[in-house]
Amino acid sequence: MKRNWLVAAVILLALMTVPMVWAAGQAAPQQPPPQQPQQQQQAYTKDEYDKFNAAVNEKDATQRVRLLDDFAAKYPNSTLLPYVFRDYVVAYTELRNNLKVMESADRFLALGEKVDTMQGLETARLQVCILRAQAFFAALNARQLTTNEQFAAAREGAQKGLKLLDDLKKPENVAEEEFKKQTNAYRVMFHSVIGFAARQMKDFKGAIEAFRAAQAVTPNDASLYYQIGLSYLQQDPPQQMDGFWAIARSIALKVQGEAQIRTYLRNQLLRYQQPTCDSLLDAQLNELITLAATAAERPSNFSIPSRAELDKVLSENGTVEAISENLKAGGDKAKNTWLAACGAEFPELLGKVMEVGAADGDAVVLKIFSASTQEATEAGTAANMELHVEGQPRAKGFKKDDLFVFAG
Repeated sequence: MKRNWLVAAVILLALMTVPMVWAAGQAAPQQPPPQQPQQQQQAYTKDEYDKFNAAVNEKDATQRVRLLDDFAAKYPNSTLLPYVFRDYVVAYTELRNNLKVMESADRFLALGEKVDTMQGLETARLQVCILRAQAFFAALNARQLTTNEQFAAAREGAQKGLKLLDDLKKPENVAEEEFKKQTNAYRVMFHSVIGFAARQMKDFKGAIEAFRAAQAVTPNDASLYYQIGLSYLQQDPPQQMDGFWAIARSIALKVQGEAQIRTYLRNQLLRYQQPTCDSLLDAQLNELITLAATAAERPSNFSIPSRAELDKVLSENGTVEAISENLKAGGDKAKNTWLAACGAEFPELLGKVMEVGAADGDAVVLKIFSASTQEATEAGTAANMELHVEGQPRAKGFKKDDLFVFAG
């Protein structure tokens, strides 16, 4: 099943509020970036600065990349390179070259905090982190990321973005509520990048922690519950109960692709429990989703029995009397007994006919009493089992109190 992480809304928010890096064709600063130390007043030549302006002001993104390449090759030590590196990110974003966006973003971010004091770059590091995160999700959906190094770099970039958010001051012209709303959207995005990157590196614990950090910001985000559930189920060994619950809650919250995710969860339950009666599996699935709708976290006393647990129930309570008593007891004992016994085969059981029901075609309905020994069976006075016998004509000749051996 293809799973596209829905970040478009987050990214649009990101591009709305924080002052954006130069867009295509936007003029560069007309005055050289300040060089405070006296010896750096003539940090670049007029020709160097003219070529820089020609590159960053080029409206065609493909041609702009060529001009940026030419500038970087001719002036490898230019003090204008931070602006060039930043504009690479913008140009490759316009070209939708995800891998180059991330590569250019990492090159810019490697410059560190010193760029924050340069004219026009005061918020550029956060802006670049946002664009890098956007490119990561696009590349992930396009299956362009294949190495742990790529995922580790994505995680590092998102961690830098979170730190920059912590240090970001609210602009005076932005309302507090709007500022919080949009910075929270960025937090969800960065935590989600960390979660996806960690899971691709098989750091499932780290993935769960990251998705839960995003969930703390948006508690009812169905897609985050789904990602948490997947991470639990992909651990070795898998944590089925927490995984089942989280995915069931995502379904209860109407996650996108609900029908496919419901099918996925059913298949996981089927693999885990291997019940012999499909109807019981569907009943458990519906019950799980209903319960998960009421609580974000799985109650400590909630569990679904595995195939091994059901086999143990049958091995310890495999007689007709034990099954009957367990079913009468109600509660989890009855539930687990029925899950174990439904559809199971019972060879060479002894039965005593209490009543012969009306035949329907070749079928005969027998109400019988069955026990584990002949003495106990003969002593029975009331039916504890109903048999539907097909293809056995002699069954029509049974009389009350007849004893017989059967399998079913």
